[in-house]
Order: sequence, then structure tokens, then C-alpha cells
Amino acid sequence: MTMAAGTAKDLTVIVPCYRESSHIEKSAPHLLWTLRGFDLDYEVLFIDDVSPDDTRERLARVLEPYPEARLILNEVNLGRGATVEKGIRLSNAKVVGFLDVDLSTQPIYVGHLARYILDDVADVATCQRIYKIDVRVLHLIFHRILMSYGYRHFSSRYLQHHLLDTETGSKFFDRAKILPVLDRIESKHWFWDTEVMVYSQLMGLRIVEVPSIYIRRPEKPTTVRVLSDSWTHLKSAIRLKRKMRKMAELKKR
Repeated sequence: MTMAAGTAKDLTVIVPCYRESSHIEKSAPHLLWTLRGFDLDYEVLFIDDVSPDDTRERLARVLEPYPEARLILNEVNLGRGATVEKGIRLSNAKVVGFLDVDLSTQPIYVGHLARYILDDVADVATCQRIYKIDVRVLHLIFHRILMSYGYRHFSSRYLQHHLLDTETGSKFFDRAKILPVLDRIESKHWFWDTEVMVYSQLMGLRIVEVPSIYIRRPEKPTTVRVLSDSWTHLKSAIRLKRKMRKMAELKKR
């Protein structure tokens, strides 16, 4: 699906979707109603990455009353990172970014993040997750909390960046400035987040991280595979480190 040409909007919000059937009928309207409270010209792209459940059918029904929302259907499964990147390239807005559809990071932060970029205070504005512990899901997310803080420490030390939270599911960019960053990214899945943030720092983009409350929803099934995803992240980090060294060597010449 292609986007119609026209006047550039202030903001495009990309919502990557995969197996969202359990909550989409609640989370999508909540997101769309929240965005209506911001004084911005915006659009929302819900991009389904070939969900095996009935996410597409539910989305089509839910989005019908919202002219600011578009449903885009991937023909093949691209991966979460590649799906976000697809949305960025389809947009012609000044500010582009994404929000995880389970709304574990609340959409109330979107207008705040977009304003940093529209007012030329930052080129990249993201949320820094602060976990709110819900005892109903503690047994489901305890390992995620440990992994999150462990990965933050490993990532900052090994990849030598000063970022507080590269993996947050709420990131917004100056579209013109993020496109050259996207051209360097190799990952199509979860490590995309690390690459986009590390390369943004290396390429001199101004980055703001806003503290935000992270709430894990009990009805949202996780798509994270702890062992295999951790191994993939480690291999991807080693590959990225090698590329960073090559970039540093080229700068010295």
C-alpha cells in the first residue's frame, strides 16, 4: 500500500501489530482518542505483520470510525524493526515514530515527544521506561525486568553509549535526519531498536530520553523468546561493535 501525496503532516505514529487479538479492541481506540487531545496534524499507521490470529479483521472493524488511522497489511512477515522502518519510509511527516500497541508505554507521552522535535530541541525523542510492578503479572515479567536492566548495563558498556534505554517501545524521530540512520541498520527484528539509537548517537543526532511509566498488560501475550532473543541480541551486538570500529577507523583517516 502506498501513501497519497499531499501536505506534510506534523506527525506520523506507526503502530506495528502482530498477534494483538487479545487487546486490540481496547488499546487501539484508547490510543486514537488520546492522540486527539494533542494540537497536532497527525496520522496513525497500523501495520499488521501477517498475524496468524484475527488481528487484521479486528483492526479493520475498530479503525473504521477513525479517518486519521490507516490499516496497512504486510504481504510477508518482515519483523518488528522492518515494519517500523516501512512506516517511516511511507510517511512524509516532519516527525515519525512508533508506539507498541499494547500501550505498556502510555500514549499520553506522544505529544510531548513530538513537540521536542517540532520545536527543534531534539532530533530523536524517546521514553525511558520506569517499571510499575503489577502483582498480577509479576510472575510473567520478572525475568523481563531483569533482562531489561541487565541489557541496559551491557549495552552501554559494550557499545559505549550514554543512552539510558535503547529498547523502549516509544521512539520518535525527525524524519529527514533519521533516514540516513536507517540506511545503516541491518536488524529487521528487536535489535533494530539498539541499532537505531546507537547510530543516531554516532551520527550526531540530538537525543532526549523522557522518563515514563511502563505497565505490562496481563492480557497481552509476549512475543519475546528469552533464550533465542538473548542469543540473537548478543550476536547482533558483536556485529555492531565491529561496524563501529570500522567507522572509527575511517574517521581517523
